[in-house]
Amino acid sequence: MLALLAAIVMLLGAPFIRCADAEAPASLSFTMKSVERHSTLTDETYWKCSYPVFSGSGEVRSINRILQAAVTGSDRSKPLTPPLSPEAAAESFIREFDTFRKEMPDGMPWQSETLGEVVLNRSGRLTVVISTDAYTGGAHGIGTSSCFVFDTKSGRQLSLRDLFVPGFEHRLDALIDRRFRQIKGLSATDRLDSEQGTLFENVIRHNDNFALTDKGIMFHYNPYEIAAYVYGYTQIDLGWRDLKGIMKP
Repeated sequence: MLALLAAIVMLLGAPFIRCADAEAPASLSFTMKSVERHSTLTDETYWKCSYPVFSGSGEVRSINRILQAAVTGSDRSKPLTPPLSPEAAAESFIREFDTFRKEMPDGMPWQSETLGEVVLNRSGRLTVVISTDAYTGGAHGIGTSSCFVFDTKSGRQLSLRDLFVPGFEHRLDALIDRRFRQIKGLSATDRLDSEQGTLFENVIRHNDNFALTDKGIMFHYNPYEIAAYVYGYTQIDLGWRDLKGIMKP
């Protein structure tokens, strides 16, 4: 799913907004934190991460906590519990593999690589995408991406209800359906669960995995969420003009 980040770059039509970008100064400054650990049993087994850590007002602590939890796989339903550190997550991953390898000497190496990118950082809004590619056995690895949109003034993660007017759901789903049909070359009556449509069901709706960009909003569906693994991820991009009338000012 790291390929999602390249797709977002194309959507924006410009490089990711960095804290030193003179044309579009970032509202929050940040540095990239990187951690890498390898197993002593085989160098091919590793845990890596690189993600942004923000600095500034006290509100960034909430943002950093949420992103760290996403990177390390900590339980985000317990906001009062400190998330696992990247170093601890790496050591846990390597320790689990080492135990597995001692029991299964012919077992394949494991890998986990996580990349966090700042997609939008201006006007009180921040969007970060955290993507992980991992393999821990089986026929293939799995890639997932999670999008996080924040209000930089409060440090609060935003939901769709914060961005859209009440009763937006039906109109938003209709926009997503239309855009998906355009992508797949389907008519207004073709089934979405057909061979050409590729979906599990004859419907596509909004989800909570969305990113604000300079050009609008992007909805991301991970493998197995609405379609089989072989089709990869699904990405629906809607421009500001599409959203007129259902998005709050």
